[in-house]
Amino acid sequence: MADPLIILDCMVFWFYPWFHAPVLLVAMGFSLAGAAVQLFLLRRTGKARWFPLLGAGIMAALEVIYQLNQFHMISTIQGHGIWNYIGFGVVVLYVLFGMLIGWLVSLAFDRLRPGGRTGQVP
Repeated sequence: MADPLIILDCMVFWFYPWFHAPVLLVAMGFSLAGAAVQLFLLRRTGKARWFPLLGAGIMAALEVIYQLNQFHMISTIQGHGIWNYIGFGVVVLYVLFGMLIGWLVSLAFDRLRPGGRTGQVP
């Protein structure tokens, strides 16, 4: 039987903080940090494409390392070391979630602002 993907493991544990209040505060802190950075980049530069791509790239790199370990090509995850990878992956998922929130807030500012973007091409 093939081993599961680490991204799926991270997504399963991504829901864990929603049921535990102290951990939820930490998770929301990562989300707010992601939202703040994304919103700042969108409002100041208008271009923030690299920030979500960075998060997606980190998740892809974690997946590659995990799969190379599963096929015994490298040996970086030993014993309980997998929890470090999963924990870091969950943090990245919360930051990505915050980036989505920051993008939505920036989009709402643009739509509600007088003379703002309407999504129509002239």
